[in-house]
Amino acid sequence: MGLVCVSAANAVEVISARHDVDTNSIVAELRFGGGLSDDHKFRLKLDGACAESFPVQCSAEIIHSTTDRGEALRRRTVSLSLADAKIQGDYFQDAKITVRGKSTFVVVRLNGIPAPSKVKADEECVSHTGSKIQIISKNRLVTVTSTEGEKSEITILKTTSRLLESNPTQFKTTYELKDGRSLITVYRGHNKTGTGQWLRVDGSYSPEFKCKNL
Repeated sequence: MGLVCVSAANAVEVISARHDVDTNSIVAELRFGGGLSDDHKFRLKLDGACAESFPVQCSAEIIHSTTDRGEALRRRTVSLSLADAKIQGDYFQDAKITVRGKSTFVVVRLNGIPAPSKVKADEECVSHTGSKIQIISKNRLVTVTSTEGEKSEITILKTTSRLLESNPTQFKTTYELKDGRSLITVYRGHNKTGTGQWLRVDGSYSPEFKCKNL
């Protein structure tokens, strides 16, 4: 998929650009006008909706905010957050980005999104088959690692939480997943340990297993 970044009114020339997977940002070397102050800020902004093509085509612009009215040419390396521009998640996996300046462009490939292991999991379970399950809300992912070490990632489409009237009160969360299943966790009172259960595609439930709130 391609993403086009076009310069804003305060024209910017893109000299080079690359994707930093650890910070999920575009690190770009820019040239722009100024010289009277260091008041220069840069960010990415999506320009409307993405076209549903294959690969997906999106456009964005580099917003250059400054009060500097100098006319000298300046050069700076900046980090442009993809998350702040809402460019994140499976939708942009392995995207190709054409970063455009006033008269130049640099094509950047997004080498995946930050690994879930770099983001703390909210909950962790061990299923009835012995698989390790991690719920990573920030990345909207559920990871499942089998007893053989095979790891899969499933996108969370929707999260629903509710309090169940009981003594003690039960806190139930349902994670609706992209593969058609749902993962349900239940915690009683202020306990950090609870139970989990798969709701399968055919509507049946797996045996309960242990979970803990991290």
